[in-house]
Amino acid sequence: MIRLIRDSYFLAVSLNHFAVDLLNSQLGILVVFLAPVLGLANSDIGLIVLIYTSVGSLTQPIFGWLADRYSTRWLSGASLIWIALWISIAVSTNIQWSIPLLIVSTLGSAGFHAAGTERATERGSIIMLGRAATAAARAATPSPAGSKVPGRRPRRPGTTASSRPCSNTTGT
Repeated sequence: MIRLIRDSYFLAVSLNHFAVDLLNSQLGILVVFLAPVLGLANSDIGLIVLIYTSVGSLTQPIFGWLADRYSTRWLSGASLIWIALWISIAVSTNIQWSIPLLIVSTLGSAGFHAAGTERATERGSIIMLGRAATAAARAATPSPAGSKVPGRRPRRPGTTASSRPCSNTTGT
């Protein structure tokens, strides 16, 4: 696991994921800030956030298909730039365009999550010797606490799950 955290490529993808999610979490704050100027009610704010998350979620499979079909190594980095660019334009432009531009920014999140997961899985599979799902999960939760699963002993190098002795759980 330490080899994975020390890998500069994997760390870059993880930090990119952190930045994308940090920018995504700003939507609620921005919409609440814009609400008085645009005359938005709480229900309008909820609808905007629903549209934002729905557009991001529903377009992820499209970006996943593109990432699988074409070599899109550049997509995870470009996605962060996309989000930052459109959010900065949204907060600095004519107020009536702010909400549509914020919704356009979510396409960057959709693009990153498809390409970033593929990048983290590929790199983690190489570094963690085939445990690609673990590597992808570590990209999402890079904290040391996230690596400890309660009730599970760490494996010794060179062993597999089937080579561990089973414990008697029946009490007989």
